[in-house]
Amino acid sequence: MKKLGISKQIIIVSILPALVVSAILSTHYIWNQFDFIFQSLNDSGKLIAKQLSPAAEYAIYSGNIEIIKPLVDTIIKNDNVLQIQILDKYGNKILNTEKPEKRQEEQNPVLRKFFPEEKKLVFTEPVFTAQVAIDDYERSPAAASETDSSNQIGRVIITLTDRYTTEEQIGQVASSVTITLLILLVTTLIIIKISNNITQPIKSLTRSVRKITNGDLDSHISMDSTGEIGVLESCVNQMKSELKDSQTDLEIQLNVYTEELQQTLEELEIRNAELDITRSKAIYANNAKSEFLANMSHEIRTPLSGIIGFTELLQGTTLSGQQKDYASTIQKSSRNLLEIINDILDLSKIESGKTEITTSEFNLVDIIEDIINLLTPAALEKNVELFYRIEGHVPNIIYSDPFRIHQILTNLIGNAIKFTDKGYVYLQITSGEIHDAESSIKFSVSDTGIGMSSSDKKKLFKAFTQADTSITRRFGGTGLGLVISRKLTLLMHGEIGFDSTKGEGSTFWFSVPVTPVTVEEPVSELAGKKIAFVSNHFIAKQAFNSLFTNAQCLINNYPVEALSRPEEIEKGNDIIIVFISSKEISKNLLKTSGKPNFSKPSMLIASTRSHKRLRDLQQHIFDTAVFSSEKIERIKQKLINSINRNAPETRTDNIDQNTIDDPDWSAINVMVVDDNEVNLRLAEIILHKHKTRVTTARS
Repeated sequence: MKKLGISKQIIIVSILPALVVSAILSTHYIWNQFDFIFQSLNDSGKLIAKQLSPAAEYAIYSGNIEIIKPLVDTIIKNDNVLQIQILDKYGNKILNTEKPEKRQEEQNPVLRKFFPEEKKLVFTEPVFTAQVAIDDYERSPAAASETDSSNQIGRVIITLTDRYTTEEQIGQVASSVTITLLILLVTTLIIIKISNNITQPIKSLTRSVRKITNGDLDSHISMDSTGEIGVLESCVNQMKSELKDSQTDLEIQLNVYTEELQQTLEELEIRNAELDITRSKAIYANNAKSEFLANMSHEIRTPLSGIIGFTELLQGTTLSGQQKDYASTIQKSSRNLLEIINDILDLSKIESGKTEITTSEFNLVDIIEDIINLLTPAALEKNVELFYRIEGHVPNIIYSDPFRIHQILTNLIGNAIKFTDKGYVYLQITSGEIHDAESSIKFSVSDTGIGMSSSDKKKLFKAFTQADTSITRRFGGTGLGLVISRKLTLLMHGEIGFDSTKGEGSTFWFSVPVTPVTVEEPVSELAGKKIAFVSNHFIAKQAFNSLFTNAQCLINNYPVEALSRPEEIEKGNDIIIVFISSKEISKNLLKTSGKPNFSKPSMLIASTRSHKRLRDLQQHIFDTAVFSSEKIERIKQKLINSINRNAPETRTDNIDQNTIDDPDWSAINVMVVDDNEVNLRLAEIILHKHKTRVTTARS
């Protein structure tokens, strides 16, 4: 009902009661008529039988049927009478008159379906002989009853049909329904007329309100209605007038505000033009600054390189303790300044758009080992171990930008060493998972340094910012290393991120897309060899186990304490490798564990950069000794050489002097070309110290 309009609701509410009342009255009337018609038929049958019974007495008694036949023919003409039978007292038919069956077309075949089939009604009446009273006294009722029963001489049977009464009932239904529908039709027309008189003003008012809603405030609402609708029309007209007045006021105010806004826009355009000019000047100045710094990188770095080089030479001369301290301070300050300048110049070059990503084919292992060799001295100076591990399925030869990968890794590992006072820095190279990249490599640098809190993490990757201001005072630096690494990673279409826990350490990682180059790797001579790796350092075991596993070796791990039982280590193994960390070297762990006497090829890997210390550690115990930062191919070659020597009797004769002593460069001729006289002189002095023949020239 809620979804219907007012007009329809009025019609429904008005017609529905009339319809219900009409249906009830019509049903009651039709039902009474049905009952009356049926009762009339029943009474008619009984009456005919009673009237025919006395008339048939003489015909039955005398056997002269012709006497009663005219009466029977008259009765049979009645539409409702189908058959008249007169029987004697023995049940024999004396007269049987039937009406011939007539097929009549039904008046209402549709309504006829709702009525039962034709039925026959049978009425029976006995026929008695008349008695003449010959007694002088009255008989008792009982005697009279016996006499009446004994005087029955036959029966009259009348058969009626309800066909015509049914048709009469159908006619009653049709007429009742027709009259009811006519009454409802007239009522509906009257109601619709009344409804329209009520709803038309409302519809007209609705159209006018809709016009007002659409902004047509000039439309006039006629006030022809009376009562509540007339009041409503008056109120709407008043509202329209007030809205029109308000709109006029608003238009006046809007015009005023538009003029003020126009003036403001003109002022803003002037200011924007001035800002554009200022911004263009600032961009030009910034680009000029960045371009200047990028172009002046050589001129800025060269003097600092000379200062650092000559302070190193100065420290190698005879100086007093105070002078050495001064020279060391100059060297450290110069290195810090050079690092800051390098970061600023690199960032300026990136921001000026001069940094290009140049891809080429290169050996990933060579890049990693160069970085490890470069940064190991700084790590060992703080007694921090530096390791790396490459997963076996990572390709050695790839197609990418080797210089940028080298630069990013140097920044990340350098930062890790800077913020780690004890423990280790661990580089892991695994397969990456960059979206939309067929192949990628992930580099992860983990450390046991100071870590970061959740609030400090938000400050990373911002130029000239470090997580904690106290860190700048303690460790130095500009905070540009991570910014540069991030920008370079994005230029290579890679990803970069980190995880850190304060007091436990950090892990910085980046992934870059690469194209692997398929190269058939030669079978190593160490393939299938069983190596006993002796170390107490968990990360060292991981790193070197991975390196030797990639060479198809079988690894068995032992603690350093097992050196006191060399026969246990040698059992079932072909080669013995012992790793000693810088912390264990300072504790003379080899001396406390005893000097083993190996009968099989052996190697010492030590975390030191001192040739003398390496020589002292090797002394007559190991066939060969190498630095922990030594290239893996060189380590494998030394192991092969040790195996081929077949465990010599005198180990001192077989010590690899290429590792222990400085190389001999006396037979080398070197030409040094530089446009800076200071650097040219520095290179000449350094090469002369190695007894190299030097020729200098200006570029």
